[in-house]
Amino acid sequence: MKILVLASRIPWPIEKGDKLRLYYQLKELAKHHEIILCCLSEDDISETAFQALQPYCKRIEIIKLHHFKRWINVAFGLISRRPFQVLYFFQRSASKQLRRVIAEENPQHIYCQLIRCAEYVKDIVEIPKTIDYMDALSAGMRRRCATSTWPAHLIFREEAERLERYEQIIFEYFDHHTIISQQDCDLMKHPERNKIEIVRNGIDVSFFEPVVPSLNFHLLFCGNMSYPPNIEASKRLVNNILPLLQKQIEDITLMLAGADPSRAVRLLQQPSVYVTGWMDDIREAYSSARVFVAPLITGSGMQNKLLEAMASGLPCVTTRIAAEALQASDGENILVCESDEDFAKAVLQLLSDHVFYHKIAAAGKDFVKQNFRWENSAHQLEALLLS
Repeated sequence: MKILVLASRIPWPIEKGDKLRLYYQLKELAKHHEIILCCLSEDDISETAFQALQPYCKRIEIIKLHHFKRWINVAFGLISRRPFQVLYFFQRSASKQLRRVIAEENPQHIYCQLIRCAEYVKDIVEIPKTIDYMDALSAGMRRRCATSTWPAHLIFREEAERLERYEQIIFEYFDHHTIISQQDCDLMKHPERNKIEIVRNGIDVSFFEPVVPSLNFHLLFCGNMSYPPNIEASKRLVNNILPLLQKQIEDITLMLAGADPSRAVRLLQQPSVYVTGWMDDIREAYSSARVFVAPLITGSGMQNKLLEAMASGLPCVTTRIAAEALQASDGENILVCESDEDFAKAVLQLLSDHVFYHKIAAAGKDFVKQNFRWENSAHQLEALLLS
């Protein structure tokens, strides 16, 4: 089958969750299907990205967006009811370019990742379409609203309301719908949300076998460090949890690893805290620490960083919101905490009790092996597209 895939970003390098999900879906779908990949972007595709994606795509088309037009659309969005991020990613010239590609390729199915791309294909009725909500974006935005201050609070609240309304409207334009977790599905407001297929992320367990570490840290948190929920978690970890731990372990150290650290994250660096920035091989981070700590307050979807840490053999301590998306079990294969004090207690228990440490680490790794494989999620997606 010829599948046209529409993405809001070029899925390489893999430093964001939507890129990771799409890259591995392309890799698996390409084994049996012909892929036409269309990516919205202001820039041309780099040679490195092309070389990474070309083996899985018959054609890669960059749908060009103009930077200035993006912000004009957002400004006009003050009198619109569409979400700001939908307005930010939609341009009529880009829509014409995409329609030309569709006419040339005549795909048998259109796979649209994220609702921010839905405007481009929603009115195409002659070709079956699937939309990947990925996360319950409106719920994630409401959580950000709850933890933000004025005037950001007003903007997030408005965007949350627009997203919630749009998530329901756009449902009717697509034949199939997917989302990353049952938790996110339950947060969708559409009355027929039970028709949304849960297509989980996977993990390449063999890839995350430990490599030789270059540094040694007690604690690790990683992710895209320009993403607001990761910034909030990093600040909470350094400012609230780390001081509690230092009362018991004076020389305790923490690594904050990941691409594009914001100024707020860079300012967290101190003798006991190392901010890495982009790492060519994220496995070095996982191999350089003893415990993975993710005190996430906001955000939605499945936390790939937790899957990777567990696959790497690290015991993980996180919040209920993150653990529930994985359907992991507190005290069995992961530790779930809410207060700063509970986070500190859990970390201290892992660092002091070697039997307990290895129990949680081994159970977490086995949990990921049993439940998260890209091959399985791709087969599920493939069956949906073929139906």
